[in-house]
Amino acid sequence: MDALGSQLESLCSGRTAIACRCLGQLYVRGEGRPRDDVRAVSAYESSCSNGDGLACAFLSFMVRTGRGTPQDTGRAFELLASTCQQGLAEACNSLGYWYVRGDFVERDYQRAFALFLSACRKGNVNACDSVGEAYEKGWHVAQDLPRAEPCYLLGCNYWNGGGSCESAARVRARMSGLTAPSDSD
Repeated sequence: MDALGSQLESLCSGRTAIACRCLGQLYVRGEGRPRDDVRAVSAYESSCSNGDGLACAFLSFMVRTGRGTPQDTGRAFELLASTCQQGLAEACNSLGYWYVRGDFVERDYQRAFALFLSACRKGNVNACDSVGEAYEKGWHVAQDLPRAEPCYLLGCNYWNGGGSCESAARVRARMSGLTAPSDSD
């Protein structure tokens, strides 16, 4: 085991939540040790029980997919919902996708949009992209291209390119087309 892993093991044994989360990540990725989902779940459980919301979100993924632990969709949902209520933007964003897909819960686009909007306002760039898409396409909100563009631009600036930039350009072009004079004028 590498030095970092040994230090994290020691700190996690002492119930240092962030150390347990980081140790879980090392086990999930197989960095400095063999990949071990069971140990990752154990580390996330310890971190989550000590108040680390991000570890609870990671644990939710492991529990939902059955990696290193028996699959339990209900528990995965409860972990995300509780962590979202505590204000973790990543959990709210993930929970939004549960409502979009209808995973374990009844499909509810309005609830999904509210979760994405909440997560975006807390700084989750992926959620902002989802808000932009909802405004652009009018998915259970009024179509609003001027609101869609800045949502996409957040992702464009954050990732310095990519799909968000393409989406922002598409929306900008559509807005220009809406205000441009027609051929009959």
